[in-house]
Amino acid sequence: MHHGVRPLTIAEWRLLLESEGFEVKATETTSMSLLEPGRLIRDEGVMGALRFALNVLKDGEARRRVFEMRRSFRRNRKILGAVALLATKQ
Repeated sequence: MHHGVRPLTIAEWRLLLESEGFEVKATETTSMSLLEPGRLIRDEGVMGALRFALNVLKDGEARRRVFEMRRSFRRNRKILGAVALLATKQ
């Protein structure tokens, strides 16, 4: 994956939001299972997950990128996670 961003820690996300005038009310974390079949179904519903899978199967370049991201998520699962922050503008 080539991108122009770097992952932030929870503390860094919190500081970023607070520096822009937000108050962080809650923080939740979970595993980075974004591209796992069960998670796709929970997030997108059966039809959305099926549509995503069919699009990936039809497009060789997209398929390569999706599987590369999934491998990266799995390989780094001990140090990579998903974070949700609930923040309100003060």
